[in-house]
Amino acid sequence: MKTDPVATAYASALLDVAVDAGRDPDDFAGDLIAAAEGIHGEDETVARFFRAPAVPVETKRAFVEKAFAKADPVVLNFLKLLVDNRRLESLPAITEEYRDRCNEHHGRSIASVTSAIELTAPVQKRLQASLEKIEGRPVVVDPTVDPAIVGGLVVRLGDRLWDGSVRRNIENLQRLLQKVRIPLEAGFSS
Repeated sequence: MKTDPVATAYASALLDVAVDAGRDPDDFAGDLIAAAEGIHGEDETVARFFRAPAVPVETKRAFVEKAFAKADPVVLNFLKLLVDNRRLESLPAITEEYRDRCNEHHGRSIASVTSAIELTAPVQKRLQASLEKIEGRPVVVDPTVDPAIVGGLVVRLGDRLWDGSVRRNIENLQRLLQKVRIPLEAGFSS
């Protein structure tokens, strides 16, 4: 995944604001995620509104102030800054980068876990505990569902990858079977 320099700069700046103010950076994450989902979520109308060059910045700013009035004042000012600088389209990438920076700040590792079906909370907790033993520090499980893996799990933790998916096992079995030569018995003709 290529890092977006705009997202990195803004996420770092917001983290610095949190730390300099003596706040827990996680305090801003929820509001930031809600804003990203509200602006760039399933309803394309809102995203189009913010992308439209014909809509004045003041109108976009007023929308942000009203829509996110209950957000932390620091996050609200941050969103207004993004509007002023015409960088609101980068909010999803900024949010993702900010989340990564918060985890790094708190010494947490991220485990990307892919499963064929949604993992239950108890399964996620057991997996998290196992990964924390391996990693030796707190781990945040970031689950994804991909039915294409058929079953099992694919776990990426830092630069390590564990692929225990049924799909991978089937692929390995296919490769193995392609290498095996079965001699034709005498008297058998094709």
